[in-house]
This record gives sequence, C-alpha cells and structure tokens, in this order.
Amino acid sequence: MRQNMNRSRWIFATFIVVLVVALLNPALAAKPARDTMLEVEITDIGVTEPFDILLTKRDRGGPFYVGGTLVDPDTGEQIGLFHCWGFFFAGETNQRMVTQEFDLFDRGKIILTGREGPAGGSPVGGSPRAITGGTGDFKNVRGQATFGPGTFGIHVNFELDGAKDGG
Repeated sequence: MRQNMNRSRWIFATFIVVLVVALLNPALAAKPARDTMLEVEITDIGVTEPFDILLTKRDRGGPFYVGGTLVDPDTGEQIGLFHCWGFFFAGETNQRMVTQEFDLFDRGKIILTGREGPAGGSPVGGSPRAITGGTGDFKNVRGQATFGPGTFGIHVNFELDGAKDGG
C-alpha cells in the first residue's frame, strides 16, 4: 500500500512538472504574440524588372510578371527586391490576382497572395493581402500587408505574427 502511495505521489509530481513546462514554453503556445510591424516601399516598378504580360485572346488580360526595388521608407536606401506575378482578368471584372515576393537582403523573404487593389484601380489600396509564408527571419510568419502611397513609391505596412525579433 505504501509503495502505491509513493508511486502516486511521483506520478502526480511528474504531471505537475510537465504541465508547468508546457505552459511556460512559448513554442507550445497556440498562437504567437504579435511580434512587430515592418514597413517598406516599392520603387522602380517595371524598371529593374520590366513588366511582362502574355495577353489572351482578344487582348483580354492574361498572366503577368513585374519587379521592382524595395527601399527603407525613412532613408530611401535599397533593402531588397520586389517580384509580383499573377493573372489580370480584363473585361467587366477587371481583377488582378497576385502573388508577391518581398526579398529583404540578409533577412529573408515574405510572400503575399490576394487580389491587388480595387477593381480597375492601382496596386495601392484595396483590402489587405495575406502573408502566406516566408524564409529566414520570416520563416514562421503570418499576418497581413496593407498598401498606400509613400514618399518613394508604394508604401507597404506588414503586420507580422511569428517573425524573429526585430522583424
């Protein structure tokens, strides 16, 4: 009987230790805390990497690619490269579905997907685009990005969840 009592105490103590470690370990948390905001601007769109589109029948949209330069919104210093590809739907819908890669030198990449801009409008505005992945400092990132006018080009504001410190 005494052995069963000691065994039960050890099992209970082990359970408590495992529970405390699990609760204090951030890797086991269901959702990472908001780590940071990141802001960049896209310049030279279609200059560093020219705009390329393959028009479908009757010139009604088609697949496309365009690139640009990423700069620091405070200094205008180049901090990376921008790549955007997807499909333009012409005609009455006039939608642009895109995948975008923000290649930040020495940091990694952030990938976005979604509908670009308001129908028939510029890439600026519209609803936020989802962050669908990343590499390097951004390999576990989730969140969204919003677009607006900037000092040097198109201003992009990333709301990052799960990025490395200093995201």
